[in-house]
Amino acid sequence: MAKYCLSFNYYFYPVNISYANNSMFFGIIIRMYFAPKEHNPPHIHLYYQDFSATVDIKTCEILEGNIPSKQNRLVTAWIEIHREELLADWALCQNGQKPFNIDPLK
Repeated sequence: MAKYCLSFNYYFYPVNISYANNSMFFGIIIRMYFAPKEHNPPHIHLYYQDFSATVDIKTCEILEGNIPSKQNRLVTAWIEIHREELLADWALCQNGQKPFNIDPLK
């Protein structure tokens, strides 16, 4: 079931933007927002304790926010393992469809 949000970390999103938790590991929550024409580049939103960041799927570069270096290394490894799945999920999001869950880092 889709969840609707009004705000995350002081940023306000329209009510019609939904999100899915794509994965969760070691206390890190990975989300993708799915709404038609979500802005490029393909990216994920991640949350860890009081930290949040937006990370480019293709380059693993932090686009916005920050996260501790240890968790950043874990997320980078996870992205590299699951990049094709993440990009397929991004394509679904671009069409307003819910992305699939992706296995956590083990």
